Amino acid sequence: MRLQPIILLLLAVLLTACKDANIQSPVPQAAVYLDIDIAREYPGFVPESPCQSLSFPRYGSIVYERDRLGYGGVVVWIDVEGHYCAADMCCPKCLSPRQPVEVPNNGSVATCPICGEEFTLITQYGMPTKGICRDILKPYGTNFSYGIVHIRN
Repeated sequence: MRLQPIILLLLAVLLTACKDANIQSPVPQAAVYLDIDIAREYPGFVPESPCQSLSFPRYGSIVYERDRLGYGGVVVWIDVEGHYCAADMCCPKCLSPRQPVEVPNNGSVATCPICGEEFTLITQYGMPTKGICRDILKPYGTNFSYGIVHIRN
């Protein structure tokens, strides 16, 4: 009989501690459909070489007609664990699709040209590291199969 109050208390804590796992971003919703043939187009962009990235700005990128690049473009990177990750290039603080974050030398830091906010591209999410922004870069789903990285929202 003494176990019943403890179980009820534990159940109450678990039910109230749950939080919505969906990441809400201030960046407007836009279609994302991008396939990157790693073997043919970017042979050096492999999980064995983490902390590198590829940028596909919405305005100015040469992509296939079927491709959709989100609100400000798509940045794709390999995190420290060797996973392909992707996010929108629109800064969640400035929300300017025509001036997306810049990634010098396809490195591991994205910088907003307007506010100077920096986002690290070494973990699964583009976390802000310098500045006052509290939001991460809007993440997109990635799937790697048969040498192609598929990016969708």
